[in-house]
Amino acid sequence: MISKQKILLIAIIVLIILVGSLNLFPRFVPEQKNYKIYGKALNKYQTGSFSDAYDTFGKVSKFSKLKPAAIYRQALCAEKSGDNKTKIKKYNEIIRNYSNSTLGIRAKYLKAQYLYGNKKYKKAKKEFLWLLNKTPQTDYGIASNYYLGLIEVQHSKSIKNQKKKLKSETKAVKYFKNYLKASPKGRFAVNCIEEWTTLNRKLNNEDNLVIAKIYIANGKHKEASKYLKYTNISLSWPYFVQNTYAMRDYSKTKYYTVLGLKDNTAEEILINEDFDEKEETKNIYDAIDTYLKLNSSPKESIQYLLSIAEKSGGYDYLLFKTCNNLPENRQTACYNTLFYKYPNGQFSADALANIFYDKIKSQNYFAAQKLGKKHLLKYKDAKSTPKVMFWMAKIAQRTKNYEDARSYYKNVIEKFPDDYYAYHAFLNLNTLRRFSVIELTQKPIEFPYKNYDYGLVTELAQVKDYGLINQLYNDDLFIRSWLAYLQGDFSNSARVARDAMEKLSFKPSRSDPRWRLVYPIHYYDDINIRSKTWHNDPVLILSIIREESYFNPKAQSHAGASGLMQLMPSAANEAGAIIGIKVPNRNMLLDPDINIRLGNIYYSQLRKRLSGKDILTVMAYNGGIGSVLKWKDNLNYLDTDDFVEQIPYPETQNYLKKVYRSYWNYLRIYDGIRF
Repeated sequence: MISKQKILLIAIIVLIILVGSLNLFPRFVPEQKNYKIYGKALNKYQTGSFSDAYDTFGKVSKFSKLKPAAIYRQALCAEKSGDNKTKIKKYNEIIRNYSNSTLGIRAKYLKAQYLYGNKKYKKAKKEFLWLLNKTPQTDYGIASNYYLGLIEVQHSKSIKNQKKKLKSETKAVKYFKNYLKASPKGRFAVNCIEEWTTLNRKLNNEDNLVIAKIYIANGKHKEASKYLKYTNISLSWPYFVQNTYAMRDYSKTKYYTVLGLKDNTAEEILINEDFDEKEETKNIYDAIDTYLKLNSSPKESIQYLLSIAEKSGGYDYLLFKTCNNLPENRQTACYNTLFYKYPNGQFSADALANIFYDKIKSQNYFAAQKLGKKHLLKYKDAKSTPKVMFWMAKIAQRTKNYEDARSYYKNVIEKFPDDYYAYHAFLNLNTLRRFSVIELTQKPIEFPYKNYDYGLVTELAQVKDYGLINQLYNDDLFIRSWLAYLQGDFSNSARVARDAMEKLSFKPSRSDPRWRLVYPIHYYDDINIRSKTWHNDPVLILSIIREESYFNPKAQSHAGASGLMQLMPSAANEAGAIIGIKVPNRNMLLDPDINIRLGNIYYSQLRKRLSGKDILTVMAYNGGIGSVLKWKDNLNYLDTDDFVEQIPYPETQNYLKKVYRSYWNYLRIYDGIRF
């Protein structure tokens, strides 16, 4: 007799077989097959076969990580085919199954837009409010403010009770202001202003300033001037400067700068809770720079502004500029005044670092150490911190405190691994070890994240759906850089990645693929051949190209420099004469091969005249050989590090540090050092 348990087991097996035969459970499909299906569907979509693409996207397995993207692509296919009912059905499917994903949030936003466009305002409002509450910092949450404002405007038109109407309009204005605050250059910014002002509500000084700022940000300067005249000039003068300068009314630009710096009442004015002190301070500094740009004698102009601006927000900036322009023997006293007058100001760290280095120059190491420790305690992540840390190590080395020296050098490398001073810390740590620069190990540009939280983006990368990646993750600068690289926009890719890396508080390890976006390798085979022919260091030439042109072969400067290595026609002809090449025009220098060839010859000739010293040659490449020879004879320095710090041209000093920073990063990222 068969037991009940056996009968139950047989029944389950039969049921499973029956269900399987009816395809009620989806079959497992290997992910590689899903990639092929998705890729085939994407190709059909891109060639305009939307109906076929829709069906093919539907074949991606339910268990695939690509499934939400496939459903979204089906919605796009339906939209292209004019089938809005199916489009919304697919959006709802994404929202239902992937509500908290980036794609789920985007689907909800697009659905809300559709509802608004079809005048289903109540349903649209519900969706936009969800986005605003759940994702306030995303583009979708920010844009929801705009639509919620529009919905309130529509609602107010149907209200007869004036009190309720006013309440609805007030809510609309609040939504518009929230959008403008978060996205002053956003696609809906000007629309927000237009909707706001059509309500015919009375505008106060702050409202007029907000509107004027948005118009300026979006290049509508005539419109901005209409609202600026109703603002409190004690606060708005930097915007008068921006606007008149953009309209090329330079006499008024100067007038408003002087008026703003003379007027000291701004601090007494009640500032609203949205006041951004950093932004306003930057605008004052920009206004000062604009004024100086319009005057033929910047030094005299700085002194004039300094004489009228003692109580204004720009005084510390003017004082800092004054210190930088003073003769060396007067600079330290000026930096002392700046530091003790503005100990928590934007320029206090730089001022203290300069005072600190002045003590080192005079070999007063005891006083320098006290100042250095004060700086490192007060400014842990200032731009001047790696410099101070490095020179604290140099002091310890010069006073034979080798343990402290090693500790400081290691700290520079650990805390500021990509900095110019990290390279020199490395050199000083390894003075007793022999090492050489070798050819870089070229590594491919990869997706910027090894372990990315959003599994979908790595899957989309596998199937090369770059369009959808761009839609979903364009706010991530590294991903934007990676996409630019894939599209051949190498210069923009490197700049975007550089800016993204600068924003990181903690730098990743040198093996992280993001570094290769910041320091990519282009034209390296050509650089290698030409550099070795002329006995140049190819990594150094690569670094010069990165800083000169960011790998844009068509780069041209206002001064007349052209191409990858930014050669001036005179330098190109001087180099070309050595190998019998004439350079009749600048366009010839836009050819990468010619530019790299002549640039190497020119660099080699400079190097020969400077006793084979690369550090002097890099200076001369920017500041001219005459200047370098003069500095070499006239500056009072103990070693190369001292010499670099005392270069009297800030542009050349910064250029040298940037080139050697790139050089160091290429060596460490691409395994260019061998012991």
